[in-house]
Amino acid sequence: MSEQTIITEPAELDILALIPARGGSKGVPNKNIRDVAGKPLIAYSIETAEQSGYIDRTIVSTDSEEIAAVARGYDAEVPFLRPAEYAQDLTPDYPVFEHCLDWLQENENYEPDIIVHLRPTGPLRTADEVDESIEKFQQYPNADSLRSVQPVSKNPYKMWEIDGDYLTPFLKHPEIDEAYNAPRQSLPEVLETTSDIGLCRRETIIKKKSILGDQILPYTIDRLTVDIDTLTELWLAEHMIVSEDLSSSKKSSKLRPAVCEFCGTTRFELIHTYDSPLEQEPNYEFASTNDYYREVWKCECCNHMYLIPEFGYDIERIYQDDYMESNYGSVEEIHSKFSTIMDLPKSESNNYHRVKNVNRFINNRSEDINREWTLYDIGTSLGVFPAQMKEKGWECTILDPDSRAVKHAREYIGIDAQEGLLTPDTEVDTQYDLVSLIKVLEHNPDPIELLKLGKQFVNDDGYIYIEVPDGLTAAKSGYQRMEFNSTHFHAFSPISVSMLAESAGLELLEFERVYEPSGKYTLRAFFA
Repeated sequence: MSEQTIITEPAELDILALIPARGGSKGVPNKNIRDVAGKPLIAYSIETAEQSGYIDRTIVSTDSEEIAAVARGYDAEVPFLRPAEYAQDLTPDYPVFEHCLDWLQENENYEPDIIVHLRPTGPLRTADEVDESIEKFQQYPNADSLRSVQPVSKNPYKMWEIDGDYLTPFLKHPEIDEAYNAPRQSLPEVLETTSDIGLCRRETIIKKKSILGDQILPYTIDRLTVDIDTLTELWLAEHMIVSEDLSSSKKSSKLRPAVCEFCGTTRFELIHTYDSPLEQEPNYEFASTNDYYREVWKCECCNHMYLIPEFGYDIERIYQDDYMESNYGSVEEIHSKFSTIMDLPKSESNNYHRVKNVNRFINNRSEDINREWTLYDIGTSLGVFPAQMKEKGWECTILDPDSRAVKHAREYIGIDAQEGLLTPDTEVDTQYDLVSLIKVLEHNPDPIELLKLGKQFVNDDGYIYIEVPDGLTAAKSGYQRMEFNSTHFHAFSPISVSMLAESAGLELLEFERVYEPSGKYTLRAFFA
């Protein structure tokens, strides 16, 4: 088989879970059998292995009789005690695995095909994650091993060392000058291993004298992780486990999110329900149903709010017709509303402050403030923002799915306009200095993916500007506010805005919480 061979129907293989747990922990004494949320730490790894649909045997390798007794109490096998020479502070993983395989072969003539490495210090892993990693590993017969990984919290190209009295970059990129000053999205994605899951083949250990080998597959963990080496990390893990248990016992619903797409937790609180549209929102056709019902779920970790409808919701149809029709009406009514907003005094105009803020940001970061700047405004609706940016000398282009908004922009405002939704099929013919998504991301079920699509239209030195509803602040005034109207899937928090940027591969440059003249609570941010 070539190195590119992928097996779609894996063969039946014998799979062993190995849980190394020595007794001489220094940072947290008796760490592996320490009580964590009502059970010994090692029990979480044993139970996960037992719940797996693929693991055939679960063996704990330990030098401690006490740990062995606890492990057997949770139905793990402890067929031997690990020799002291393989249980020192600096003992690496390989000799522990080699000793286990040698013992099993010599005493039981047992030779597993795959060994699943489950460290007791990663108690948050699930059996589903273990099974997914096994399925992936079996599809790649030439892979030596698999490791669970996650994106690093800080890219090492932005790290430093001290050389004498001065800082020197920790890493230098061969193609990027001053990588430590480069936008994060221009740097290579860097991953770090987690303590959750490791897989390797018996052949890797026997023939390559390694538990990793040369061909290492990634299994990305999309949630918070913890690797317990200190008391603080142990307490953190306990808090996360207890919170998860409490969350699962709270009021449930088929609309409840499975996982927060921003922070990765599964802990949510149902904070409000709607059985009718907001009184002040337009009469949307899609919301005119006897089955109207929505729930608002707040993530207990990052405070992001999910506004989830039970009724049908055709986004393409809504924004190609229903949204503009319900809010503004005919093309003539669109012109009239546009003119009214353009004529608002500065003290009453959201857009006056918006335009002022954007130009301030650009001027502070530009060496040539007099050059012509380009704007791509996604989901422009009435087009007031690009119209006022045009007055400031910007060359503006808008994208909107409604033909009336496009016609209004071209013929009434006099700016370039494209008709359509932003999708993976949208052609990227031009890149711009600024891409704006103003009150747009909350209308899409997947704002991270939408932001990634918008990122393609930003030139190398450009920026993205967003505005989204401030759910936390708005909720203090009740849930009958327009921040929670029927067209919104999301209401954001400062933390979820930051995680939005990170998830889209962007760097958060500036963030602000504002109360707009129109009475809306808004979070606005610049990304690069």
